Amino acid sequence: MARRAEGSSPTLRGRELGRRLRELRKSAGLTAEQVAEHLACSVAKISYMETGHRPATIRDVRDLSVLYKVKGPEREELMSLAKAAREKGWWQEYGDVPYSKYIGYEAEAASIRNYESLFIPGLLQTDAYALAVIQSAEPAASADEVAQRAQVRAKRQALITRTDPVSLWVIIDEAALRRRVGGPEVMRDQLRRLVATRDMPHVTLQVIPFGVGVHPAMAGPFVILEFADPAVSDVVYVENLAGDIYVEKSAQVGRFARIFERLKEIALDPDDSLALIEHVLKEL
Repeated sequence: MARRAEGSSPTLRGRELGRRLRELRKSAGLTAEQVAEHLACSVAKISYMETGHRPATIRDVRDLSVLYKVKGPEREELMSLAKAAREKGWWQEYGDVPYSKYIGYEAEAASIRNYESLFIPGLLQTDAYALAVIQSAEPAASADEVAQRAQVRAKRQALITRTDPVSLWVIIDEAALRRRVGGPEVMRDQLRRLVATRDMPHVTLQVIPFGVGVHPAMAGPFVILEFADPAVSDVVYVENLAGDIYVEKSAQVGRFARIFERLKEIALDPDDSLALIEHVLKEL
């Protein structure tokens, strides 16, 4: 799959830079403690840089290149990654977005697999539905903050409407269809939006009906993000009241992938899923 046409996400570039720096440190036979002593910084800073949680600065990369004996084109490539990792993503124009790291990953994903238990997935939400969700989740937020976050959510949806759309596979629990977020009229419009996905070949939508009973993902929703660059491993995003969790170890990502495959098997097929959505719409 081709890389996303809109350009590099600084979040992903920071993650790639961190991976490269970690590999170089290990190749040099150095511990994080030794590198921290050389840079006169904390071990935590080295960890943050290597995991991409805090992008390395140009100065950090220059100093580490000397320590790791990196020269020529490889050094220049690292410097370019450092510059790209510190650029601003479009979402940063909206101020302090709570899940900005996730948006950075999502912006460059080649495919997204999303299971939702109680809500309609953000990429398929109508404006009114999104507004109701945000107001409920952030009751103390001002009207401007709520509107701003709704704008960010709406802009994210360009991923599935542009000429080079992301491949989106969504599985929704029936509970998300029947929970009346924002009232009956809001839900009617939202369900119509879901029905309209039948005209979007890059979007696959399935519903897990109540009749299935217990299933492997009842613990909560998750998103699997896959990237076009084979050097960049998949990421699983899990959101809960305790905060955002990013799962990056291949064994753990694989577990979520297997669960998603199981959900695909027990969910209604896309045609029957749309039929159920239309049935719920008529009930409203």
